[in-house]
Amino acid sequence: MLQSRSSFRALANPQCTKTTTFQFQEVRLKEFGSSLVAPERRSPEYLQKVIQSEIERWAALIKAAKIRLNESDRINLGGR
Repeated sequence: MLQSRSSFRALANPQCTKTTTFQFQEVRLKEFGSSLVAPERRSPEYLQKVIQSEIERWAALIKAAKIRLNESDRINLGGR
């Protein structure tokens, strides 16, 4: 399901999460068999920790299996 960027911005905005119960979003997500994440899991800091832990988790496996990325599979990250 695709959401608008404004919906994601609203979910990430602490002021919005304090003042809104997201009842409409909860109902819509339940229709699709999903739900909102807990408030403590909506912050950029939390996401950063999750991404870092996933990198650490998978890096050892990828290195041990000697998995390499083909040049044609690379994603352009804006000049990086």
